[in-house]
Amino acid sequence: MEIFDKLTSNQFICILEGEAHPWTGYVVIDSIINGKSTGGVRMMPDVTLPELMHMARAMTLKYGFLGIPRGGVKAGIIADPESNPVTKQEILMEFGQKLAPIIQKRIYEPGMDMGIGPEDLSCIWRAAGLKESRRLKPISHARSGYYTSLTVFAAAQAAVEKIGLEFNQCTTALEGFGNVGSSLVTEYAKRGVKVVAVSTINGAVYNSKGFSVEQLLSQYAHYKSQMINHVGGERIDLDELLNLDVDILSPCARGWSITEKNAGRIQAKIIAPGANCAVSPETERILSERGILSVPHFVASCGGALGSTMEFLGCTEEQILHFINNEVKKKIVNLLAIAERTHQLPLDLAEKEALGKFSKMQVVQQGGWKSKAVQVGMGLYKIGILPTQITRRLLPRYLRGRLWSDSILVEDN
Repeated sequence: MEIFDKLTSNQFICILEGEAHPWTGYVVIDSIINGKSTGGVRMMPDVTLPELMHMARAMTLKYGFLGIPRGGVKAGIIADPESNPVTKQEILMEFGQKLAPIIQKRIYEPGMDMGIGPEDLSCIWRAAGLKESRRLKPISHARSGYYTSLTVFAAAQAAVEKIGLEFNQCTTALEGFGNVGSSLVTEYAKRGVKVVAVSTINGAVYNSKGFSVEQLLSQYAHYKSQMINHVGGERIDLDELLNLDVDILSPCARGWSITEKNAGRIQAKIIAPGANCAVSPETERILSERGILSVPHFVASCGGALGSTMEFLGCTEEQILHFINNEVKKKIVNLLAIAERTHQLPLDLAEKEALGKFSKMQVVQQGGWKSKAVQVGMGLYKIGILPTQITRRLLPRYLRGRLWSDSILVEDN
């Protein structure tokens, strides 16, 4: 995979080699707050270290944009996730065992990503020696794809409203029909958006009249990445999907789907990505000059980080939906409006916001009674002393304050 930009800061990189089976793994820690970082494990035959380095930076940007005091990290295992289930489990167990020292201390808290489902994640945690308990087992990561789809949807809504389209008359193409894409089609369908193209690792399919979302989900549940062979429609190349004349293009697969090489052929009016680094930085300016509104990747896809945090701390799905639909969407609306008014790229403005807030969080978390009180509260919650009813009631207000504190994305009323 070609990497289109370079990072300018140091990262901690751990390289692992399999013993029972031939596999290579990486852990890339981009940042740490309170000695902790969080990010998914990606299992793919062609995952690369440079890819993971940028994914780890994306996690830092997500937490910075949200104001959540967490470090950014990403891990990858070079192996086939659809191989023999026994072999996969043995690889995951070995991966967890090798990382036990940093997982047990929560220096790295693994989450779900491409090729890693809830059971796979539980296998890693158990192998690392974490005790299974109601609060410490990785249930909060099981729906991260769904929560990511909610902020992608919110980003698409904000962009549609910004350029004056009617949401229920829009068309969309989705690259990638995995944890995020399969949830996103449901959200689009609820608002009447017509899904005319989808893709998996095995190819893409197009239907100008729109697919039945129920059929897409049914075939995905049964056939996974082979679903495109069973949903009907016209088989097309992936490049054709990216170049379709649709209102909303949602890249939800690998990074760098849209680059300088194909930016001139993109016909979508809006890009609302569910994938990290879906658009290369140099390409954002090309798209902007062509009148295409591109929501920054770490903004549109921040829902997994947010939803997993809220779910772990006892919030209901209704609370998470309300927070995303009201607070996060409002911040995206402000981002797009301020970027236009100040003649900045949304990506440049969002990075300034995220990195500025993250730097301040790193300083604040080093001292002060408020940060210490939060850490003590988290510790009491994890061991079961602080009731869920209390965290459920207090957390949305706390996160609302974190989201907007020290923010440059506050519009004057």
